[in-house]
This record gives sequence, C-alpha cells and structure tokens, in this order.
Amino acid sequence: MGLALHLTALFAVAWIVTSVLVSGVVRVFHTYLSSLEPRSRARLLFAALMAPLAVATLIVVGVAFPHQWLGLVDHCFDHPGHLHLCYVHGAPMPDLLVLCVGLLAAAWSVSRLCVSIAKAWRAVRALRRVLSAARLEGELWVLPGQVPMAFTVGLLSPLIIVSEAVASTSGRWRAVLEHERSHAESRDPLVRWLAETLTAFHAPGVGADLVSRLRDAQELAADERAADAIGCRIRVAETLVEWMRWSHAARESGVGFHSGPFALRVRRLLDPETYRSGPSGSRLLFAVGALVGVLALIALPLHHAVETVFGFLLS
Repeated sequence: MGLALHLTALFAVAWIVTSVLVSGVVRVFHTYLSSLEPRSRARLLFAALMAPLAVATLIVVGVAFPHQWLGLVDHCFDHPGHLHLCYVHGAPMPDLLVLCVGLLAAAWSVSRLCVSIAKAWRAVRALRRVLSAARLEGELWVLPGQVPMAFTVGLLSPLIIVSEAVASTSGRWRAVLEHERSHAESRDPLVRWLAETLTAFHAPGVGADLVSRLRDAQELAADERAADAIGCRIRVAETLVEWMRWSHAARESGVGFHSGPFALRVRRLLDPETYRSGPSGSRLLFAVGALVGVLALIALPLHHAVETVFGFLLS
C-alpha cells in the first residue's frame, strides 16, 4: 500500500510538471507551430496532449522496476538507511503531504476520465437517435430538414451526416463534402475524443487550450484537403462564407462545416502562406522510442533522485 501511494503521488507530480512544461513550450513556439502544415501541426499537438501521461508512466515504471532494466541487479542493498521505492521491497506509508498530492491529483484525473467517458456514451446514444431518422445515400447519411447541416461523427468508423437541403444540391456544396471526407479519412472525431480524454492528465486550463488548438488545426487541414480536391482555394472560401450566410438566413445555427476559426480559415484560403513540412507519424514514433531509450538509460539515477526527494519529505 505504501509503495502504491508513493507511486501515485510520483505519477501526479510527473504529469503536472510535464503539463506545465508542455504548455510553456507550445506558447513559446506558437509562431513555429502556426507555420506548419495543419495536419502535421495536429499531430504535434496530439503528441503534446499525450506527453504528460506518457512521461509520468515511464518515470513511474523506471522508479518501480529499475533493477530489471538493462540487466541491472537489485540495487536496494547498495544504499541502506534510505527510502526504497521498489516493487520487490515495497515502501513505508507516505508523509501526509505526499499522500494528499497523490490523492488529489488522482481524484482530478479519475473525475476527468469519467466525464470524458460519459460524454462519449451520450454521443453514442445521440448518434443512434440521429441515424434512426436518417437514410443512407451512398456515403452520406441524410437527415430531413432544410437547416444547413454537414458533420462527421463516429470513432472507429466515421460517418458523414448532412441535411436534406445539402444532399439535394450536393454539387453546390462539393467543398463541404470534401471537407467532411477529410475529417472521416483522418478519423478526426476519434482523435478529438482521445485528446479530450487526455486532458485528464493536464493542469486545469492547459488541456483545454491544447484541444482548442488541435481542433483549429484539423479544420484548416480539412480545408486544405477540400481545396486540393476541387482545385480552387477561392471556391472553398466562397463556400464557407455562403454557408455562413445560409445559416443566418435560416435563422438557425448551421451545424458542422463552419465550426472552428472562421476568419482564419477564410484568410488562409484566400491568402495562403507557405507551410513548412512537419514531422510525419513515423518520425513521432521514432521520437517516442528515443525518449523511452533515454529514460531507460537514466532509470537508476532517476530512481535514486526520486527516493532522495521523497525521503526528505518524509523526514
């Protein structure tokens, strides 16, 4: 029990510190991120959202199991009279401060995870109700009504849902459909849900900011995909403005296509900047592997450092 409580507190401190550092890095390199191709920017932002959970997990594993890494022997007998955090030897009950930090952070994470799961459950139920009233036409699920609607839902198998008004004039709204196809092909709904779930391991406010940036990048990426498919950026921008006008004329808020940073989307379509190429998925995986290797190499010093700090708090 003592070891579990110590490791819970360590996990909490690790993700809190990592979250703050990630937020600072994103703000410092905001200009660089804005210059990246939107899909690459979305990948980096998702990696930033995942970082606190990944780093905290690696640190906890490195602290609890250091003597099994790289063929190391049980080192606990090399420094007697010292707090030990090891799955073989356990640990005493932690100090009240350590205990409170761990339990409060655990309560925050668990509550956020429960909220995310509840949102996903409600979304699934809402999707079932929507599909019960829709008909399938090719790749599109069509809902009755004249309200402008076009959105993509579904985690593992994304579906494109449009209103009857959009389906009946699909040629006019080709840019809208290409935009939604981009969301479906990239599984953006799944990425967004995972991103919101990962905010459970971010300091309050930090995760929400990163998710907002991620959504904006996904919308810009979908616009780029639509412009490439149509071959005319101006037409996509005009469609975006026309959709907004239609939504206002219908006196009801249109759904889907015009979400995100409307002014930025129009400006980037009309006056595109030259995007830098960003990291691919394989490069990000390589970076993660390198991080794991570095943490493996420093596992023993890290273990001793954590024991020293926690031992000081207990003294």
